[in-house]
Amino acid sequence: MLSTYDDLSPAALAPLGFDDPAAACRALLGMAGNGVPDEAYNAFLAVISPALEGSADPDRAVANLARWAGAVGSRTSAYGLLADQPVVAEMLLTIFAASQFFAELLIRTPEYLEVLTNPAIRNRGRGSVALWADLSRRVSIAKTPNAKRDALRRFKPPEVLRIGLRDLLGFASMPETARAISDFADVCVRMALQICAEERGLNSPPFAVFALGKLGGQELNYASDIDLIFVHGDEMAAAEAVRLAEGVRDALAKATDAGFVFRVDLRLRPEGRFGPISRSLEACRAYYESWAEPWERQALLKARFVAGSPEVGSEFARMAEAFVYPGRVEESFVESIRGNKRRLEEKIARAGDAEVNVKEGVGGIRDIEFTAQLMQLVVGGAKPHLRTGNTLEALSALTAEGLLTGEEHELFRESYEFLRDVEHRLQLRDELPIRSIPRDAGELRKFGLRLGYPNGEAFRTDYRRHTARVHTLFERLFYGQADAPSSVQDSPLAAWALAPEDPLLQAALREALEGYGFAQPDTACDSLRRSLVGSEYGAIMLDARVLFAALLPALVQAAAGTTDPDAALRGLDGLAIAVPSHAALYLTLTENPALLPRLSQLAASSPPLWQTLLTHLELLDLIVDAESIDTPPTLSIQATLPMLAAQARRARLQTGARDLWELAGTEEVMAEVSAAAEATLESALEIARRELNFTGRFAVIGLGKLGGRELGYGSDFDVLYAADTEHLTEATRLAERVQKLLRTDLARFGLSFEMDARLRPDGRKGQLVLDINSYRAYYRHSAATWERHALLKARPVAGDAALGQEFVALVETVVYGSPLTAPQSEEIREMKRRIETERLSDPNDLKLGSGGLSDIEWTAQLLQLRHGPDHPRLRAPNTLEALRRLRDDVFLTQADWETLSTAYSQLIAARNHQYLRTGIASNIAPTQSDALLALRGAVREICVRMFYAHEGEGEGEWLKTTR
Repeated sequence: MLSTYDDLSPAALAPLGFDDPAAACRALLGMAGNGVPDEAYNAFLAVISPALEGSADPDRAVANLARWAGAVGSRTSAYGLLADQPVVAEMLLTIFAASQFFAELLIRTPEYLEVLTNPAIRNRGRGSVALWADLSRRVSIAKTPNAKRDALRRFKPPEVLRIGLRDLLGFASMPETARAISDFADVCVRMALQICAEERGLNSPPFAVFALGKLGGQELNYASDIDLIFVHGDEMAAAEAVRLAEGVRDALAKATDAGFVFRVDLRLRPEGRFGPISRSLEACRAYYESWAEPWERQALLKARFVAGSPEVGSEFARMAEAFVYPGRVEESFVESIRGNKRRLEEKIARAGDAEVNVKEGVGGIRDIEFTAQLMQLVVGGAKPHLRTGNTLEALSALTAEGLLTGEEHELFRESYEFLRDVEHRLQLRDELPIRSIPRDAGELRKFGLRLGYPNGEAFRTDYRRHTARVHTLFERLFYGQADAPSSVQDSPLAAWALAPEDPLLQAALREALEGYGFAQPDTACDSLRRSLVGSEYGAIMLDARVLFAALLPALVQAAAGTTDPDAALRGLDGLAIAVPSHAALYLTLTENPALLPRLSQLAASSPPLWQTLLTHLELLDLIVDAESIDTPPTLSIQATLPMLAAQARRARLQTGARDLWELAGTEEVMAEVSAAAEATLESALEIARRELNFTGRFAVIGLGKLGGRELGYGSDFDVLYAADTEHLTEATRLAERVQKLLRTDLARFGLSFEMDARLRPDGRKGQLVLDINSYRAYYRHSAATWERHALLKARPVAGDAALGQEFVALVETVVYGSPLTAPQSEEIREMKRRIETERLSDPNDLKLGSGGLSDIEWTAQLLQLRHGPDHPRLRAPNTLEALRRLRDDVFLTQADWETLSTAYSQLIAARNHQYLRTGIASNIAPTQSDALLALRGAVREICVRMFYAHEGEGEGEWLKTTR
């Protein structure tokens, strides 16, 4: 056991389970001194060493302990407290090992340690009444509406910490924890409404807030969004209700210096994201009676009044209950719920997460929830006591009614609590909505230890036991013994395929297509009829008709599972017309059931890529071959322009499909597009070399997104050209020829790439190609600060490797050879301000808008320029890699890194997907989710703090407290 400072060494720490005992030793040694008497430090060490021995992640625990020690007011007092209370020391290290989110709270606000040290706080839960009294007292002290909102936001950290600690330390069960988080969310929503109503001078307005989803069932997760619906009385003006609803949403979801309360998801309201944010009771009634989908009945099963007018709440609750639980349930409704579940299963299977996703994977939480909810929906009309939004309560009620046996109930209950515990532990580490158990063996081991298992394999074995038995019972109860998931034999689609000319069956087909979400069912009917019986331009062969009839239900379901069923069906119809043999296509789709949903999604989500496929049917083999599409494109140097065009086209389709099918994440997509661009450049350069008989050294240097390996589908190539002094004239002709090949000559093949060399010395007026000495002289004597900034992403991408490395060596001295001065930092800030003022034309701009890509990139780059001279690891051209290294070297907090990297990936994905939809490169995205907008708000806060703050005011002071 370690009991004194002299006992500390990497060898002594190694048996405690550290991955990096040397780093842990440095951290522990660094906690000594600073005015702490040796006896106090040794007593502290003697208490924490046994706690570390049983820690799930001792490396993380010690790293956080060191940061906490640096944040407390008096180390001597803090060490003494832990030495006097070994139980508290063990709890603290358990938390530091299990939850970075809680660790950051304790480090940022050390006085929160009282949650651990005070048994009255940690050992007892707090109900809604106590929470409301406490929150009301805090808010009442504030004098302005904004101050009241901030008081609400500041109420969150200590409360979530209290709930989480009780969970982590075993003082609360999973159901108690989920209820505690839900009770906390309830009082926050209630207070947000009170603040906003008072601000608008509304006294008891006829306005109600309902919770759905996990909050509606009082089973909220740590990182859950809260699903809300706003409803107002018919006498309230719609505009006033909408403003009040927007205020409540923003009070909860908008991030400020005081943080935020909850992300708010309003997509379950009538008409989803396209509907008004608040509806009157009469408008809700009309919608649910005439327009609502079956899945909306299922969603409303969890509707629960949370805040506002009890009268409006009671009226909406009665309306919702009548809609959710009608007197008679149609079989089509049951099949619709099953079909929705099948689509979720197919999506998770395509993502490759079926065996690890705790929520939506095989045997996961969704299997239990859907089973209980389907039983409630079918029987609840006649059995009111089954009507509850809470899953565990529903399972008990279904058992009491005899719909589940005692054994089935116990299996579902035990596994549900187990899976929700796993989900909580996944989310507790970083307060992120993580749903998949670790795949990495080392991370799995730590995760298993956090759950009390001896190792990762023991946890995985138990996890598989639970999910296997849940899925077996789910298959039997949800789909039925004789109703396999793919069963569609009794559907109107199959009936129509047997007699397509029958008017009654045609009407039933149209109704079925409407139910599947087709906006133009008549057009869809015509398309299906042509595929089955032909048209005036030609008949359909018998073998193709038989195969199509058998495929029809799966085809319609696949199209319906996309964001645009009509476009998906049009695309599939176009493919059938384009291929030489209808029968061969239908047989391929029948034999490869996973292919049809993929093709449907591609047709619906990216008409330009789909048109590429129809124009170049030789690429269909790429899409059909699962092994090919599951891996990045294979690239090589092509000898001719047609070969170059074919490879670029194939790579674009392959990466685009992998992106849309979630086989490649945003970082992988950028890397694949960038690799394809480099292969294209190298091929064009070789073609131009042969044409011009150029034999000298020539290098293409990538800047911007190309240099950072961050290209999007529609990005230009920012480049510089370098050559040896004696070949500059011929090299200029070579560069011009490469640019023409890629921009103009490739256009004959339907492709075009724009080379942008405006970042060269003297810009457009400067010489296109320079030698190394000329670049060196320019950057030493004439270059502006912004040019040093631009060179941060410089990287050789084509041509002579040795010459490219000479340029990189030059760049190292230009960019990182001297510290960034305060005037230079201000010059960079001023340039960004000018860009925001002069170039920003639309606040929805994903790049230049507030909290956009520019805020993230410039913040990371300023930190690199400032600290890169002394920290070579920070010299990474890639933004996400740079952010990771800035985090690892403690120039970014874990929380800031997660915000910036998550936002960067989501913004890049949004821009890429917009290009895939339209074929046009644009940064303007008029529609952005509430979650993304909230994330952008958090990014802007970081940018203001880290980028716009003058050194010594913002980052400088922050570094003093975190390093």
